[in-house]
Amino acid sequence: MYCDHTFRRDYTFDPELGGWLKFHPMPVEWQDAALRCHYEGAILASPLDDALTTALSKIVMNRGTTTTNIFTGLSNANARSDYQSMEGVPIANLWLSWAADPKVKPSEENCLVMNIVGKVSAVRCSDPHPFVCYRQKPFSHPNKCGTEDPNYIYNHQTGSCYKMDRDEKLTWSDAFQSCAIDGGHLAVINSDTEAKIGERLFSFQILWGLSRIYSRESTVFIGVRAWGSRRAWITVQGQSLEQAGYSEWRRGEPNNANGNEYCVGIYPGDTIDGVMNDIPCHDRHHYICEIEPKPYEKKEIDSDSNEKSEIASSSKLAKKLFK
Repeated sequence: MYCDHTFRRDYTFDPELGGWLKFHPMPVEWQDAALRCHYEGAILASPLDDALTTALSKIVMNRGTTTTNIFTGLSNANARSDYQSMEGVPIANLWLSWAADPKVKPSEENCLVMNIVGKVSAVRCSDPHPFVCYRQKPFSHPNKCGTEDPNYIYNHQTGSCYKMDRDEKLTWSDAFQSCAIDGGHLAVINSDTEAKIGERLFSFQILWGLSRIYSRESTVFIGVRAWGSRRAWITVQGQSLEQAGYSEWRRGEPNNANGNEYCVGIYPGDTIDGVMNDIPCHDRHHYICEIEPKPYEKKEIDSDSNEKSEIASSSKLAKKLFK
C-alpha cells in the first residue's frame, strides 16, 4: 500500500506507528522541548505503548550513545502529585520499566527520561536532555512550501516561500528561532529580484497601518548579522553579502549607532525598496521567514514492511502573491 508523506520534511515517517518522529539532539530543558514540539505541530513523545517505546529506543540507539537519556512527555508539570503524558494519559495507566526505583519528591517538578533500552527514570525538568517530537497523523496537507502554515507564499521567480508575521514582533534571536521551527530561516536576499519581494510585503505593511517612510515601525529583520570586532556581515547561511548577491545599504549605513547595531533590517527606502540598515539585535521588529521547498517522497510499503522510496510529485502551487 502507499503512504504519502504529508507532514514536515524534517520528520521521518514510521510505518509501525503510522506517525512521524523527529530527534532533537541538542539538550534543552523539558518545557523548551515541549514548546519546540508544539510549535512544530507535534507533541513531546512518550512511551505510551510497545510500538512507541521501540521507536524511541531505536532513535536513541541510532542517534545517541549508550548513556543518552531523552526527555519523554511524562511529567508532573501541571500538578505535582499527578504525572501525565502530553496527551493527558495518567502514568498509572502505563506499563513502564524503571531504570531504578523512582526517586521523586511530590513537592518538586519532575520529568521522566528514557534510556536506550526503554527504561525510564525521574529527573529535574530543568536538567537539559535531547528529545523526540511525535506527530500521530496530519490534520491537513502541507502546501508546496512544505508547511501547513498558510501564511507562506511561493514565489516562482526565486523558487522560495516567504512569510511575514504582521501580528508579532520579536528580537532577532527569537525571530531566528521562529523561522527555524517552521523548517526555514530568516530571509536572505540574494538578488535585486528577491529584494523586490520586500517591496510587495511592504505594500501589505501599508494596509496594516505601518509607515512606508523609514522608521522603527517599518523595519523588518532579515537573516544577516555582524560577527566579531571587525563586524563581518554574514548571512544565516554562512555567506558574506557579496557571496549572497545583495549588499544594498541605506545611505550612510551601516553605522553601528550607539555601538550595538549587530543585526540587519530592511525597510522601504526613498528610491529603492528593500535597502538594509544595521539595527540592535535586541530590538523587536516584524520579520521575514524563508523556506526553500523540496519535493516530498512517496513510500511504498510491502507486506514485509520494506520501504521503497520514490520522489512524489509536488502539490499544486500555493496561491501566489507575487507575479
